[in-house]
Amino acid sequence: MKYINSAIAALLFGSSTLIASVGATDGTIRGLQGQSQNVGEKIKDAVGQIKEKVKVGWEGNNGNGNGNGNGNGNGSNSKFFQASQNGITDQYIVVFEDTVKNQDVETLVDSLLSRVKYGKKLGTPFRSALKGFAAKLNEADAIALSERADVKYVEQDALVYASQGEQVTWGLDRIDQTNLPLDNNYAPIIDGSAVDGSGVTAYIIDTGIQTTHNEFGTRATWGINTSGDNDDRDCNGHGTHVAGTVGGSTYGVAKNVDLVAVKVLTCAGSGSNAGVINGVNWVVDNCSGECVANMSLGGGFSSALNSAIANAVDAGITFVVAAGNENTDACSKSPASEPKAITVGSTTNTDARSSFSNYGSCVDIFAPGSDITAAWIGSNDATKTISGTSMASPHVAGIAALYLSQQSMSPNEVITQMTYTATADAVSDAKTDSPNLLAFIENEPYVSVCAGGGDGGSCSFQGCPGVCENESCVLPDDAITFMLTTDNFPLETSWEVRDSSDVVVASVNPETYTNSNANYCAQVLLPDIQTDAREEYTITMRDSYGDGMCCSYGDGKYDVYMGKTMKATGGDFGTSESITISDTSDTTSSPTVSPTSSPTGLPTASPTSSPTDSPTSSPTGL
Repeated sequence: MKYINSAIAALLFGSSTLIASVGATDGTIRGLQGQSQNVGEKIKDAVGQIKEKVKVGWEGNNGNGNGNGNGNGNGSNSKFFQASQNGITDQYIVVFEDTVKNQDVETLVDSLLSRVKYGKKLGTPFRSALKGFAAKLNEADAIALSERADVKYVEQDALVYASQGEQVTWGLDRIDQTNLPLDNNYAPIIDGSAVDGSGVTAYIIDTGIQTTHNEFGTRATWGINTSGDNDDRDCNGHGTHVAGTVGGSTYGVAKNVDLVAVKVLTCAGSGSNAGVINGVNWVVDNCSGECVANMSLGGGFSSALNSAIANAVDAGITFVVAAGNENTDACSKSPASEPKAITVGSTTNTDARSSFSNYGSCVDIFAPGSDITAAWIGSNDATKTISGTSMASPHVAGIAALYLSQQSMSPNEVITQMTYTATADAVSDAKTDSPNLLAFIENEPYVSVCAGGGDGGSCSFQGCPGVCENESCVLPDDAITFMLTTDNFPLETSWEVRDSSDVVVASVNPETYTNSNANYCAQVLLPDIQTDAREEYTITMRDSYGDGMCCSYGDGKYDVYMGKTMKATGGDFGTSESITISDTSDTTSSPTVSPTSSPTGLPTASPTSSPTDSPTSSPTGL
């Protein structure tokens, strides 16, 4: 697979006036307003046919441009990758192997730089979303470092830029109704309750935020500046506009979300891949509670940037990114091509794909992006109307914040609910391979996991139609219902539900069930379960200690119902067992038990963390 690296261009679209253009030789990207560039064919010539997110890559050093499909060019060194466009001269990102420990990063950086003739570390080494560092190096030294066993690869750095292209703006009006015409109203409701993003933090990875703006009250704070300009303010306006769409009091989707400025782009709307990665690392290190991050920036494919975002998502942070504004395949762009991010294309107020919006299989959803009004710099009540996928992305980030304010959800659960509740087949000219989905805030979520009770007492599940009282649960036709009796160590019990596409649609983590030898109910609402289009679901029960729910330390058990029909029962397993059910399957199917043997010693305490830690190292090249 060839690997193409370039700048992340946050392509600024606003008026029809061309502000600047992409520099072809000086390693810079300029923000664009109203400028569409169709570079799809050129990129496809360079990287080969792009069919999926994972099928774009890099160009090996000294290679002939024909990647072999496994991440290596035909050059002499398959671990050194030059930028295909807009590279920064003598500036490189060095990515360490996964085996390098976080605490050893600084020492290794100093050791490596001591071995080269010309080397200067730039910024703080990467530890969280990606392990490695950025440095000023000549090409020969960069190649030499790439050949070390503890270095995964070395990538030439490139610049990045912002993607910018009424009291109730048309964008807000559109995302809370399924069909046109607009009703000049915005009142987001989830699960029967009004939502405003309270308790959620949105990180705006951009040009900064004018935190004093009246749209934000006291909710906007400054986080960090990794752009390298040492100017801790938004002197461009793009980041303030994006923040205003995510969480402004007038123009925002989630009007009470907390906003944090992560400045990775300068006053000119440009920055480097290294600076953006540093910003992503900072978000991973500082996210506490429910978090979402918005990245209204984009450019050529960068494995390092994609890896950083993938690892941040694995750490539990939902990342929403702009598809880009070149009217081409989003799979050739970063971070738009990262599969774990939510990639957003742009639409007009007639539900047409915006003429500049990128498209294709790497896009997850469309949202309003043309002629969007939101906060601007210059005064604390300034506004501006601009266009771009940069304006579409924060609509979706705001919706994610609304979901997270209603219930805790994993990034995968967020995108599952987002795409399920989206309005289908509404976007005209969505282009081949694009999902024809327009963002919509549904008033009933795809999945509502309800767990409660204990000690055989009564429990009422907020947002669920079922009530469990004295070991007896109401069994809605549109739900999977779990009836559990815990053993002596209830904190060890967890479960998950996967659909036929192997997507986790619901889960309960260890430490959810707190009372031993107690009865619990949990319900998962499902879509259209009573239709003829039946879907299979795989239920996996887990015990983090490895002794099941029965019968070593108590007589715990579980019964699983789909609608009013029991589909499975069990409890005597080791680490886990799985059951596949559907609303056409036979009653009480037999579980598949994991081969893990039971432990030999008595547990001294219930575990305090999930059995599987989220990965922090970067995945293999995409």
